[in-house]
Parts: sequence; C-alpha cells; structure tokens
Amino acid sequence: MSRILVIAFAIFTCILPVSAELPMSFHNVLMPGTGTAYCMEKDEKGLLWIGTGDGLYCYDGYRCHHREGNLSMNPYGIQAMTIIDDDIYLGCDNGFYIYNIKTNKFKCLISNIREVNATLSYGNIVYIGCKEGLWAWDMNKKEARCVAEGLKSVYAIAEYGENLLIGALDGLFLVKNGKVFKRNYSNYVGVILRDFNEGFFWIGTEGNLFYYDANMDKLQPAIDMSGNYVKALSFDSRNNLYIGTDNGLYVIANNKIKLFQHDSSNSSTIQNNIICDIYIDRQQNIWLGNNVGFSMIPYKSSCDIVSLGDLTGNVGGNLIYAISQDKDNNLWLGGTDGLIRYSESQTGNEADWYKQSGNGLRILHNRVRDIYNDRDDDVWILTDHGINLYDKGTKKLINFIVENDNANYSCRWAYDIYMDKERNLWIAAFNEGVFVVNKDTLIASGGKCKAAVFYGKNNGKLAGEHVYHIVPDKQGRIWVSSNGGIDRINPHDKNVTHISDESATSMLSDNQGRVWTSFENGIRCYDNEGNIINDYYFQKNDQNIRFIKLLELDTLIWAFTQNDCRIIYPNGKVSIFSLPDINIQSAYYSENEQKILLGGMDDLVYIDYKIARHLDSSQRFILTGLRINGHSYESDKATAYIDELTLKYDENNIEFLLTDTPDSKKISPLYSYNIEGNGGQWLPLSVDKKITVNGLPHGNYELVVCSVDGMGNRLGEVYRLAIRITPPWYLSIWAKLIYLLMIGLLIWGVRHFYYVRKKLQEEKEKRRKILEQQEMRSLFFRNLSVEIKKLLTLIIVPAEKLLGSSPTKELKTLTEDIRFSATQINALIRQAFDLNNPKNSIMNLHIASIDVVRFCRGFIHIFEEKHPEFNTLNYIFQSETAELHKKILIVRFDSVFNILVSYLSRHTIPGGSVQMLLRQTADRLIIELKAAPLITDSQNTDRLFDRYNQPTNTSDEIANSELYLAREYIISMKGNIEATYSHDEKGLSFKIILPLDSEEQRNEYSDGHSVTKTEYSRIEAKKKSKTPNDKDNEESLLIITNTIEKHITDFDFNVSMLQFELNMGEKTLYRRVKQLTGLTPVEYIRHIRMNRAALLLKEGNFTVSEVMYMVGFSNSGYFSKCFQSVYETTPTKYKQKWKQRQPERDKEERD
Repeated sequence: MSRILVIAFAIFTCILPVSAELPMSFHNVLMPGTGTAYCMEKDEKGLLWIGTGDGLYCYDGYRCHHREGNLSMNPYGIQAMTIIDDDIYLGCDNGFYIYNIKTNKFKCLISNIREVNATLSYGNIVYIGCKEGLWAWDMNKKEARCVAEGLKSVYAIAEYGENLLIGALDGLFLVKNGKVFKRNYSNYVGVILRDFNEGFFWIGTEGNLFYYDANMDKLQPAIDMSGNYVKALSFDSRNNLYIGTDNGLYVIANNKIKLFQHDSSNSSTIQNNIICDIYIDRQQNIWLGNNVGFSMIPYKSSCDIVSLGDLTGNVGGNLIYAISQDKDNNLWLGGTDGLIRYSESQTGNEADWYKQSGNGLRILHNRVRDIYNDRDDDVWILTDHGINLYDKGTKKLINFIVENDNANYSCRWAYDIYMDKERNLWIAAFNEGVFVVNKDTLIASGGKCKAAVFYGKNNGKLAGEHVYHIVPDKQGRIWVSSNGGIDRINPHDKNVTHISDESATSMLSDNQGRVWTSFENGIRCYDNEGNIINDYYFQKNDQNIRFIKLLELDTLIWAFTQNDCRIIYPNGKVSIFSLPDINIQSAYYSENEQKILLGGMDDLVYIDYKIARHLDSSQRFILTGLRINGHSYESDKATAYIDELTLKYDENNIEFLLTDTPDSKKISPLYSYNIEGNGGQWLPLSVDKKITVNGLPHGNYELVVCSVDGMGNRLGEVYRLAIRITPPWYLSIWAKLIYLLMIGLLIWGVRHFYYVRKKLQEEKEKRRKILEQQEMRSLFFRNLSVEIKKLLTLIIVPAEKLLGSSPTKELKTLTEDIRFSATQINALIRQAFDLNNPKNSIMNLHIASIDVVRFCRGFIHIFEEKHPEFNTLNYIFQSETAELHKKILIVRFDSVFNILVSYLSRHTIPGGSVQMLLRQTADRLIIELKAAPLITDSQNTDRLFDRYNQPTNTSDEIANSELYLAREYIISMKGNIEATYSHDEKGLSFKIILPLDSEEQRNEYSDGHSVTKTEYSRIEAKKKSKTPNDKDNEESLLIITNTIEKHITDFDFNVSMLQFELNMGEKTLYRRVKQLTGLTPVEYIRHIRMNRAALLLKEGNFTVSEVMYMVGFSNSGYFSKCFQSVYETTPTKYKQKWKQRQPERDKEERD
C-alpha cells in the first residue's frame, strides 16, 4: 500500500516541472504525413512499428518507412496494435486489419466495425474495442464475433483473471462470461493499466487518474490532473509510473511526481506535450507517441548531447576547444568565443560567460587555447593574450605575461601549461618557445614576469618555435611538441634531447610511464628513453585522420578525432566507434560524473565510456528499405526477408537502407561494405547505414557488410545479400548467335554493296548513253517535224488557193484529197513528235495569208466527207462574213481545227450536231465550235486543256494531250481559247479568239519571217479571259509543272528538291498542289512521270527501258509497278497496244 500512500500525499502536493533530481533526456523523431503516433510496438527483430493517422510506419533507428497498402481501401487512423509473431493486428478507423511483416501485405479481417481504439491478445483471441462495442477475433478459426451486447465506443481493455475490465465512453464495465456489469463510474474511461505489485488497476479519464480495486469494486482518485486528458499509462522495470496526457508526461518515481513538458529552447526535452501512447520495450527504453512523431527515453544512454544554450541559458555560440573540471565541480569550457564556468547546486544552476567585451566577467582575449587545474586546484586559462588565473573570491581572471630575459619572447599566445612538483609552471607558447617560471613568483609579479628558464629555437634548445603541447613523463622530464618535432627536456640539467622530427597533434603520459603521441593518420607509443614501442597507422579514405585528444581510462588509450574515437587495448587491439556530428574539438574525462565530455560547435557531449567500450559490433543488420532507380522496390517479400535480389539490367541504381536497430544512433561501431563481384574496394558505411550503388552492370554480386576495428581491419560479417542483375536481351545467348549471323550477313552485305555499287555505276553509264542517244533522236525528230511542216505549208496553201479558184469537179475532188491527206499527215507528225515535246511544237514556222472563211468551210466539208464513222452527225458551218483574209500559221491553224472537230465528233451522241460559227469584231476573229448533245453529262472545262489531266480511257488518252497542244498553238498565234459546257443542252463549245491583222502584225508576220512565242505571251494571253484567282492558280500550276518537266529525267528529283527549286515551304507547296490538282506533291510528280511515259510509249520511237530512264526511273520493276497502278497494264503491253492500233489508223487514212 506504499504507493497508495504516496499518491494520496501527491493529491495535496503541487506537481512541479522536472528538475535536476530526476534528469531525463529525450531523443525526438518527427513523423512524416499526419505525424501523430497513436500506438507503438516492437517486433522480434527490434524494429519499431507505429500506427498513425495515415497508415503504418516502421522505424529502424535511423528513418521511418511507410508501409503502403496493397488494398483498394488501406487501413488508416491506426489507434491500436498487437504484434504476434510475424503478424501485426491493427485497430483502425475503417476496420480491423492484419499486416504480415514477412510478405508486406495487408488484409482486412473485420470490415463492419469502425473506430477501433483498443486491442488485447489473450491466448488465441484478440479482443477488439471499437465503436460497435467489444469484439473478438479467433486467430485459430479465423472468425470474428461480438463478445458482449450493450457496450458501445470501447476505448480500453484490461485482463482481470478470466474476465475483462472495459473502459468505454459511458463508464467502466466488467465483462464476465459474456455478460456486462456496470462498475461504479459512468464517465469516459480512456486507458486502464493493471498494477501487479499493488493488485489494483489505474484508470485514466478526462481530467483525473483513479486507482480501482476490482475485488471491492472501489474507485478512488489518485491524482487530480487538473482537467488534463489521460491518454496513456505504463510501468518501467523500476516500477516507475509514466502518465501520458495532453499536457505533457507525468512520472511517479522515488515517491515524487514530476511533469516533463516541451521547451522550445531545449532540444533535449520532449518534442510535443500531447502524449498519445507509452510503450516500453524489452531493453526498457521508453517510447512516447505524440502529436508530431515520437520521443525515446533510453534506459541506459551511452551518449547525451547538451547544447550550450540549454546549459547556460545564453543564445551565444562557442566552438569548444578546452574542457576542465575543478574540485568544486565547476565545469570549465573555453573556445572561440570566451570562457564558460558552469556549476550545479541544490539552490540552482549557475553559468558565467567570460568574454572580451564583457563588463563584470571579462577576459582579455576570446580565443581560449587550454584550461588547466594545477596541484593547488587553481584554474589557469590559456588565451591568445597570455595566461589567466581564476580568482575564486572575486570570480575574476588575473592576466599574466611571461617573458624571457631580453623581453623579446613572451607567452602571449599560450597553448599549454604544466606545474611540476617544485611549483614551476611550464608554459608552451606559439611562435615563441617554452617558458619556466615559479608559480609564486608569477603571482607576486601581478602581471608581467621574467622566466627563470627559456627554451626556444633561436637559443638552439628546441627544434621548432611553434610549441603546441607539453607533457611530463614519470621521471619528471618534459616532452615538448613543436613544428620541428618532439623534444624532451631534463629540468635538472636543462639538457634537451630530440626525439622525433614528426610533430604531435596531442600527447599523453600514461600510468605505466609511456608517452603517447598522435600525428596525422597514426599514433605512436614511446618508452621513457624515447624508444618507439608501437606505431599505429590507420587507413585513410578521402581525408587525413587528425587526432585532437588522447585520454587514458582503465589502462586503455582513447584517441579522439572530430568524427570518431579509437580505443587501444593493452594487447594491441584497436576498436572504433562513431561520434555525433558536432565538429568535435576537445575531450575530457570527468571523474565526478564518470563520463567523457566532448566539446564541439555549440554542443557538449556526455559519453558513458563503460557502455561505449562494450558496443556490440556483431549485431546483425536488417534491410529495412530498398529503392531502385529512385523508386521503392516492390516484392512479394518484405525487404527484411529478401535473401536474393534479382533485378533487370536497367534497374541498376540501387539504394540499400540498412539498420543495426540502435536505440540511439548517436554513437555506434563502424562498418565497411563491398559489392563483391564488381571489383570495388571496401568502403566505409555511413552513419545512417545507407548504401548507394549506381550503374551496376549486369552480373552476379553480393553485398557484404562487416564491422571494422580501429585499424580498418574487417571483423565479423553482419550482413550479406546476393544480387543478380539480368543481362539485357541483346546480351543473351540467343542474341549472341544472332550477332554471329548478323556479322555473316554484314560481310555478305559489304560484298553485295560493292557488287551493287558496281552495277549501279554500270547502270548509270548505260542510262547516260541511252539519254544521250534519246536526245540525239529527239533532236532528229524535232528537225524532221519542222521540215515536214514546212513542206505541208507548201501543200496546204496552194491546195487552199486552188479550191478557192472554182476548179472543175474532178480537180476539186483531187485537191480535196490532197488537202485531207496533208491534214492527216500533219496529225501524224503532231502525234508522233509534238505530243511528247510541246515546246518543239512552238518552233518557228512560216506564215501564210488565207481566206479564213473559205478555209474553215472547206475543212468542215472535207472532214464530214472523209470520216464516214461520223456520218450520223450533222456538221454545220455558218459565217457572218463572206470572206476574211488573215496571215496565219497555216500548219498550226489546220492542227487546231483537226484536234477540236475530232474531239467534238468523238464525244457527240449519234444524231447530234457539230457546228462551226465565224464572226468578226473590230479587231478580233471569233470562231466557235459547238457540239450537242454529248455522250457524257458534264465536262470539267477548267481542266480540259491541262497537259497531264489524262483519263484512263484509252480512246481519250490522246485527246486531252492534243487539246493542250491546240491551246498552245492558239496562244502562239496571239489568240485564246475557251471551253464552255451547257447543262441545258448537254453541249460543249470551244471559242477561239484571234486578233485581226494590223499594221504591226503585218510587219511581224511578213512572209519568210518567223514567230517566236515566249512564256510571257502565253501567260498574258491566258490572263485575258481569267479571273485574278484563276490566273494565279494557272500560273502556279504552270510553274510547278515546268519545274517537274525540267528535272523529269533525274530519278533523284523529289518533293524536297521541288521545294528548293520553287523556294516554297513544305506545307505551302502541299496546299497549293492539292488545291490545283487534287493530288499531293508526290502523287503529282509521279502523275507527270507516268503521263510522259505513256506519251513516249504511244510514239513508239523509244524502247521501254529508254522511256524508263527518260521519265526518271532507274528500276524497271518499280517503273512497271507504278505504270500498272495508273494504266492497269505493263509498259510493254501498253506500247504494243498502240503499235497494233497504228496500222488500223493508217488503213483508215488510206481509205
């Protein structure tokens, strides 16, 4: 009942915040996400599992890992948990779940309950407190049931023999044999804790803490919580009671009640006052879940960090280079910003900060080099302005400057000091030497004092002038470290012995009379005579190892650097452990506190050296996190249970997150790792136990982690993981076989390339010769065409004149035959030579003066008489004038009428009529040819005269090309032609407009002179009957077509080259050609090539191969394929078809 009495007393006692009587340091961890840690528990591996508002987390001692769910509705609002073997039973806001640690999978066990606030495992049953009451989950039967009716909103469950004590929103209840019994309390009960020592229960409510005697059903107040909400209760192994509230942590220990709260000025206090859960693990570490994360109170802390601000209450900073403690338990700290004296007492703590700018507490220079307690327990402070003695009575510092006899050397920059048995002070000074002065003489001087003895480089006694350290050995000799090395001074005879050329960063004389010195990357041990006993050289990585302090504790040598500490054992073994990252610059052993004190940037570190020297370096590591290419690794196994890691070849940037499950990560053994199989060296493992490997090639590897000793030697293996990175498909065995095949094909391809290149060169030469021959033949045919047309002029003109002289019937018939034959010969010449070479048709021809009326009437008459196939048509000629004389290109004029009348005759329905109407205006001759009705319903008159607008119907193939020629002939005669279709009459009419002869034209068309038609005159003639838009379109199409024809023999000519020639963008060219022709530029180029090929094949003057080259093809197969796609027959058959038709036409001409 002792505890009850204490608590009864506490009811009348004020609860005070924590003081020095109950020290407690908190290690705080902020949680990601919502942050609130509602419940916590450790598994068998020592990993801490935390239930939060946004799911389940795992803490490995270094970082928190979120265990993301695999379900569509993952658990959230985890208020309670119970770990049994590898399963974690989770009480959540959205049901009751189970999480398997090995498979990393969630499963919903009970989905129809909400707001699960408590769980309790008892045998094979997990009891569940939720909004719907008290439920139970049978782990063997895998089924759930409601334990008792009548309960709602259960917040706490406690075992009471075979019964259950239940805390709910509406009071305290006892559940016995499935029945509910109301206890003597009807308000909210949030937590229940059984006190096995006293035999009663602790009941936490809103505003009060009760103790409850279940046997007597008696509830009594224990502590008035002043309205604070009691959220958690727990006992530690020392039977101290921890009470978590929304106002901080209450602790009942040693018959006292203390309150621990957050203090924003002290980082070692609890990080938040709302305590949601208290969990005490098997090592008796206390874990406190709060609103922003969780805090840990270590059972036995090996390392505690105290900031200078917490220690002194001053916001100033200081990089601590010197630490000491006097017999009065005053802690002295000196560094870059003055001197600090700190003391603790029953009446309170006191901190004095001496600064150069201080008023009452003043020091002449802020840079403190060392602090020394002499044999009289006087405190000496060494600065960059001499040495200072602390006056205990006035708490002031007395400054002294010691000089040599000539006063040219002084101890203004004092680095080290020592007082021997004769009360002589040995003072080491930078850039000066060593000064020896009697303490009493120095104090009596009041400020400046002459040294009894001076040792310096200039007087030939020391190896260097910059003296850093002095230390006595057991024989009373003084060892001196300077920039010139190590010297040893015998005080009796004042002889100096040079020991080493290597300067020491720290020195120590141990209890066995040995002298230890540290230097970069090593430590050396000397005997009394200056002989080297042991040399310790340590492996360095990226930077040199610099030791700042050597200490002797329990016959062990402790060597401190800024980041770690090595312990040298008598047997030569060297261990090592890491230190907090605070830029450590000093070390001191406090006999009062039995701890090592380390000074750094604004912090002081307390290390329990007994724990530190026994750190477990064999602790097996656990893989708690794995990231591949920056993303969390997903597997059917949890990362901690992966035996072999198999990855794809491109999953080779790996981050391993390991842990040795520390309770505090401030100090730990050191480890190194290697990726075996990668040829890499062993590398030191970072303090946070994270390993990053980038760009690992495919292959088989093993990640091995070993603990190391202070010499860098590997000790035991603590982790091993097999890694297999599969090769890419292109490095598989099948791929390699394919490569061999490809190499063979490559060799064949190279040989074939040269073979093809040779063939292409031969083909190119053959093409060149064929094109040269074609050009020669074309030139011959052009010249032949011109000459024949000249002769035809000499036939047609006389025949026309003879027909106009009223010849006899017989002579008229004979003349008409001659006239008709000349027209037919003209047609043959035109079809043979002019269709393929339209520019040839505009060669210079002679001009004749004829009666146009008589010529046209005679042409219609002869055409009707000589073409019996059109005898069903009615040919009509009408003229508004009796005669009209005009100088004209007679051969072209004849061709124009032959082309137009033939075209209209072929397209007129039998019984229709073909009319020719002549009239004249003041300056123009108008000839109109009409035919109706036509065979087809409509005619595209806009495209009728296009050269390459050929129908696929063979009967019309030559017709459209000849219409193009007809227009060219008319334009060459400075005329124009228009085509008009009448939908009402279904008729087609051609209107030819020619200028009448003027004085200028008579001079131009004089007999024996030629006509030269330019491209400009053609375009100008077209413009006369076109709208501005039509003119632009026609000009554009003409330019595009001419450009293509110019390069038609170049088989490399394509759309890109056409763009370049026209200086036109790709999209602009595409839109223009599509608008004008309905074809894409590629299709239009091919269309012109195919039409030109068809014309050449019709002429029959060239072979198929020659035609192929002449239209820009180099492959006969491709040429044939393209030709067939347009004309549905091969080029050879196409040529044969027209060759077969020629005799029939010749026969028709003869008939």
